[in-house]
Amino acid sequence: NEVCVDDCFYYELPNLVTVNNDGKNDFFEPFPIPYGVASATFSLYNIWGELIYYSDSPLDIKWDGKTKNGSVSDGVYYYT
Repeated sequence: NEVCVDDCFYYELPNLVTVNNDGKNDFFEPFPIPYGVASATFSLYNIWGELIYYSDSPLDIKWDGKTKNGSVSDGVYYYT
């Protein structure tokens, strides 16, 4: 008998976040929750290239649209 175990993970991030507390897209977080991921880093930048959020835990990426200075304004943000 031959057994094949797929050890690949499926890790997807949203392309839209609407932080308006309606229960839909209120957080920037991976879906589905990635199991078996050993490590990942996440950096979020504003349009001027300033780092506004950072996480080094793949299960901890749950950005709520806030920084240490308060909520960010509507706009385009980039991540790596």
